[in-house]
Amino acid sequence: MGDGAARRGARTHRSHRAWGRDQCLGRSLSNNVRGNRASIRDLKATDELRRELIANVSHDLRTPLASLRGYIETALVKDVARGELRAHLNVALRQTDQLGRLIDALFELAKLESGTVTPKLEPFVVAELLQDVALRFQVRARECRVEMHNLLDTDCILALGDIELIERVMGNLLENALRYTPAGGHVRAEMSVEPTLVRVRVIDTGSGIEPQHLPRIFDRFYSAPDHSDRDRAGLGLAIVKRIMDLHGQSVRILSGRGTGTTVEFTLERAAAEAPTGSSAEISRHLRDRRDHNVRCAL
Repeated sequence: MGDGAARRGARTHRSHRAWGRDQCLGRSLSNNVRGNRASIRDLKATDELRRELIANVSHDLRTPLASLRGYIETALVKDVARGELRAHLNVALRQTDQLGRLIDALFELAKLESGTVTPKLEPFVVAELLQDVALRFQVRARECRVEMHNLLDTDCILALGDIELIERVMGNLLENALRYTPAGGHVRAEMSVEPTLVRVRVIDTGSGIEPQHLPRIFDRFYSAPDHSDRDRAGLGLAIVKRIMDLHGQSVRILSGRGTGTTVEFTLERAAAEAPTGSSAEISRHLRDRRDHNVRCAL
């Protein structure tokens, strides 16, 4: 009896161990299945974005190319007057500029996403940089009959950032705001200061964005359907998002249909205020860099 009970006990123990192994194996398989399903969903999402990328970029490249070809063919095959020929060439030139901007943006986004860009952080006067960028858009704002206002802190508040990249962020946001704001509207740049952060906002009175599109508005090559006639490829905001990610800072959009749009990004505040003369030094630095860029382009 004793030996039989011992054998039965041993068999029961082995059964329990086998059952435990089966349970662990089952859980492991279940986790693998869930992980594989998640991977498949991610691959499908990536594939969908890839198709959108191809469709949008193909559209944005094909449209100006078709227009450019049409105007050049007209100028070649028709006996056009000198004034009309000049008008055709001006349109062709604008189309080539549009193509150049798109290609430049594609290369810039690819570079930002490649992991090879490291921001050169340095203290700079936030209001001075923003005012300098805003000045470049004053002429365009007048042409669009849009009022531009700056509500920027006049104190020498310093933030840490890559001046060239932050200049690009501000330029993209102002360009988008002017593009989306109808004649008679307003675009405003403002900033606020917290103990450790500087918040910069670009606010427009344009048509706004439907709430369901906001979660994807920073995706590369995504454009809300109601904005399909403007910046279809959605490169500007994607570039802004990548630059702020490189700085370890945030950018967000507050918008609604018919209520305009506010884009806000943050910068780390530098430890000390700018000494006297820093504002002028920043201005000289920006002017020198632009002059250098122009000389290189020539």
